[in-house]
Amino acid sequence: MGLREAVDKSLKMVQNASYLRERKLLENLFTEISRDTGRFTLGPHDTWEAVSSGASKILILDADSKYETLVCEKIKKKNGKKDAKSLKNERKRGALEEEMNSKKPNRKDSEQDFKGETVYIHTASVKEKALRLQKIEDEGSLCVHEVIPFIEWAIEFAKSLHGVEVKVVNRGFDLAKQFREGFGGIASITRYQFRTTASYENTFEADDDSSSSSSDSEDEDIDAFFD
Repeated sequence: MGLREAVDKSLKMVQNASYLRERKLLENLFTEISRDTGRFTLGPHDTWEAVSSGASKILILDADSKYETLVCEKIKKKNGKKDAKSLKNERKRGALEEEMNSKKPNRKDSEQDFKGETVYIHTASVKEKALRLQKIEDEGSLCVHEVIPFIEWAIEFAKSLHGVEVKVVNRGFDLAKQFREGFGGIASITRYQFRTTASYENTFEADDDSSSSSSDSEDEDIDAFFD
């Protein structure tokens, strides 16, 4: 056997092993669903709630999922004068701001006025992202630094922040297709029976037209998120 043949054989073995792991993972998920154990979540919002609460044990994501995460900073307004807009302006000044602040005796206290904890807000569609961004702008309590793919956030932070193991499904076999088309390419296996408190409906048509009643419901959910 030549070197090229050996490499090709090894690559095929790795691909087969990955396929078997992904298939076994989805089989376990579908078993939980078929038995109605309650130890699973399906769709983005229920799954995000389970992840943030620590209920999720394994987060399962389709490699091509399009969900996004807003990376924000919570603004601490000790003197009531700082808001998201002023924070952005301060950051834009860059080196000039640093030089000016270094001359102020109360520089540390001034920084504490607007530097806060990082907040991650996950969105399932372009429409939802727009609603959340508008809400953030109206409230002025958060500053959005960047928008990243949710899968990127999950791989980097889900384990460290919430103790969740992340598994990504890359293959196009039958169960993977069903997982993507039926559940939006996102689900989790939970540590115990989980009941969501969210009132979102798990619909995966990202930006289809909706009735006024569903829009009102979504606005209420957005308000509840920021309470």
